[in-house]
Amino acid sequence: AAVVQDVLKMGERIKTNALFFNKTDIILRKKMNNYKKLYKKTIKEYKEIYKTLDAKNLKCAEGSLRKYQLSVLDFAKTIISYIDSLNIPYFPIGGTLIGAIRNRGLCLGMMILI
Repeated sequence: AAVVQDVLKMGERIKTNALFFNKTDIILRKKMNNYKKLYKKTIKEYKEIYKTLDAKNLKCAEGSLRKYQLSVLDFAKTIISYIDSLNIPYFPIGGTLIGAIRNRGLCLGMMILI
């Protein structure tokens, strides 16, 4: 009789644990589905933002900003010409390198490693 009671108690514990794990599984699946939806939404938003921020779609600056950009470009040409005349190797780094590739030109805050 004692053994039967123990087996029945064990069966109840197994049933309780199974219900717990089943509920936990359902909760985790819902959370996972929510995260999947959030991920898809975030990726979609990122792609839309990227389209608007793509440097290829940017218009050229105007007014005083454009004048400043051209003066920076002239300064860069002068420095690069001088470095070339001394036969010193150099290459753009950081934002200058990124800007040169992305924008097909130099950007403000130019950095050149000598």
